[in-house]
Amino acid sequence: SGFNLEEIILEKMEGYEDKRIEQYLNHLPKVQREILEMKMESIPASKIKEKLGLSDKLYKEYCKELKSFSNMCILYKDKEREGKGDKLGMSTITQTMENCKTDKISISSIIKKIEKHTIRFDHPLQRESEQWSPSMKGNLVSDILQGHKLHPLIFAEQIINGVPIIWDLDGKQRCTNAYLFSKNGYKVSKNIRRWMISYQIVKKDEKGKDVLDKNGFPIVINVEFDIRGKKFSDLPEELQDRFLDYSFNYDQYLNCSEEDIGYHIERYNDGKPMTSPQKGITKLGTEYAEMVKAISNMPFFKERGAYKISEFRNGTINRVIVESIMAVHYLDKWNKLEEMCKYIKENATIGVFRDFEKMVGKLEKVITDKSAHVFNSKDSFLWFALFARFRKIGIEDKKFVEFIIAFTTSLHSKGIDGVSFDSILANTKSTKDKGIVRKKIIHLEKLMKIYLAE
Repeated sequence: SGFNLEEIILEKMEGYEDKRIEQYLNHLPKVQREILEMKMESIPASKIKEKLGLSDKLYKEYCKELKSFSNMCILYKDKEREGKGDKLGMSTITQTMENCKTDKISISSIIKKIEKHTIRFDHPLQRESEQWSPSMKGNLVSDILQGHKLHPLIFAEQIINGVPIIWDLDGKQRCTNAYLFSKNGYKVSKNIRRWMISYQIVKKDEKGKDVLDKNGFPIVINVEFDIRGKKFSDLPEELQDRFLDYSFNYDQYLNCSEEDIGYHIERYNDGKPMTSPQKGITKLGTEYAEMVKAISNMPFFKERGAYKISEFRNGTINRVIVESIMAVHYLDKWNKLEEMCKYIKENATIGVFRDFEKMVGKLEKVITDKSAHVFNSKDSFLWFALFARFRKIGIEDKKFVEFIIAFTTSLHSKGIDGVSFDSILANTKSTKDKGIVRKKIIHLEKLMKIYLAE
């Protein structure tokens, strides 16, 4: 995008007045931090990829994540407001119904409130940022610069410890992508609907001075600007001002409970491409959804397992954790994802999540490159369920890793009573049916016990 992250970081490090840069670096997963540190030492990309064993595609994905909305908020957050509560501070003078009020808010105001943390985009039930394609981002910029009306943003006010907290329920992608564009986070895609933006400038003479009419008023002329391939700082000043001055309409629901927020998030995403995992997690409730997302940020998932970066954005990793908890604790209640989320909300305890978190931490210490690949978005729940059964045997964890390697090398074809794991896969149409899931886990457990007894 041309966005010089290193330049911004080095600029902030010169004064080092606060801990934002330290927090930013500490927030990064190990591989991304290593990439950034090497880039700051002017090590060429080819050397970085070679040293870390990264493909071109994966390297680009990691670099893209360095500029994600959550990371950028750490760099730009308002130091004076850090750790302090604040009201939204928006005028809401037009009342449309008893529990909802409507008004407008400019992009410049959204930027300030994001950096002051007075608008929150991180509700546990809400899907992640970075959901839009480059063309969708570019069309958003184009529509804003043309002054087109967009769908209203939806906010919910929740009173927590006597303080009103404002959550974004719908419009997160519009707000976060407008914010990122204002910070030169990306260039406008070349694949957008309308790229020539008309605006007016004051006519200049050959000396660069404003041309005035006979009454002393400036004479304006119409010009056009091609926004394709441009970042925010490339726009003429007039278009930069137009972008920052643009106002979204918003509706704000008042005094919402956690159930109200989950209800509104789901209904506002009914007609949009919300993935099954993203929709499913709304059934978990705020507390458990927050715990799932915390677990998904553990180094095991970020650095060790065979998960794609995109799977952290589209909710897949949250689905992996829900499935794994079900397979470990409630296998007899295995069902479709939304039903499992409902069951966990109604029957699980915090201890269930803490136990799973500890189990992931134990695996993280012993897993190797030769065994980590089985922990992927498709099969992770099988191996977490098996590890939970392994823990009851009471032997050192590295033996479990040795079994994984033996399984992927040869034991997958070993028969037990004439049935092998390969044959189970060959005769299976649906990999997530309750009967098939149970059959796979039971077969793996038998294989493991035979292997450990030898």
